[in-house]
Amino acid sequence: DVAQILGFGHNFVDTAMDELFGNQYIIAEPPRFSNHLLAEIFIRDGMRVAFANKVLHLYELQWLARFAVNNNFSKQWFFIELEQYLDKSNQTHENSFEIQKYIN
Repeated sequence: DVAQILGFGHNFVDTAMDELFGNQYIIAEPPRFSNHLLAEIFIRDGMRVAFANKVLHLYELQWLARFAVNNNFSKQWFFIELEQYLDKSNQTHENSFEIQKYIN
């Protein structure tokens, strides 16, 4: 869904995902964004993707928290956002990604 929102074709995404884990240049360390707003959007959408299967694994939570800290968000901010996401997801079944609010 995110790939389609951003204008990437399904073939491109499928190929990229197939090659992702075999790529020796991919590092597990979360990236640092130059745009603070995009980092915030990434965190919120990352939470949605992490919960897509209704289970959040510890590794996913740790990675998102490291991403937040690497992008100058406090751990407290991250966990407040996580709590708000969980409260919101229990109340609504919203299917839109945060990034959709900023496209076009």
